[in-house]
Amino acid sequence: MISGPIAAGKSTVCGHLLEHLSGYAFVDKAYLKNALKPIGKDEAKKIAAEACSLMVDRLMEAGKNILVHELSMKNLGETVKKYDYECCCFYLKCSPETSVKRDEARVKKSHNPEYVISTHSKVLPQEGEIIINTEEKTIEETVDYILKKIEYL
Repeated sequence: MISGPIAAGKSTVCGHLLEHLSGYAFVDKAYLKNALKPIGKDEAKKIAAEACSLMVDRLMEAGKNILVHELSMKNLGETVKKYDYECCCFYLKCSPETSVKRDEARVKKSHNPEYVISTHSKVLPQEGEIIINTEEKTIEETVDYILKKIEYL
C-alpha cells in the first residue's frame, strides 16, 4: 500500500513499481476519483474509496498480489485481517513546500497551493507504515527500497 500527501510521489513510484511487479493487480483510488469527478468531488471520493475497498476484498479473497495506491491500513485493515494477508504499507512524505512545487510542475496542475498546504497536515502516516522521505531519495532509490521490503513477504 502506498499513501502520502499530495505530490509526495505516490503515482510516480507506483508507475515504476508496476514495471517490476508482474502479476500484481493495481488498485488506484486516485484514478477512480479522477474518473468520477464529473459527479461531484465529495461523491467521487466516497465512491472511489468504496470501489477500491471492494476490489481489494475480492483480490485478497482470490489470493492475488496487489499494489494499492492512496489507501492505507486505516481504510483496509479489516479486510487485511479477514484474509490474514501479509502486506507492507509505505507512506511517502515530503515537506508542504515541496508538495506545492511538485504540484505546480505537473503538466496538469491539480490543486491551488493553499489546498495542497492545508491537506498536507491532514494526511499523516498510520501506525506500522514505513515512512520514506521522497525529498531524500530519488525515484529509483525509493522503488528499490520498496521492492527490497516486499520481496520477503
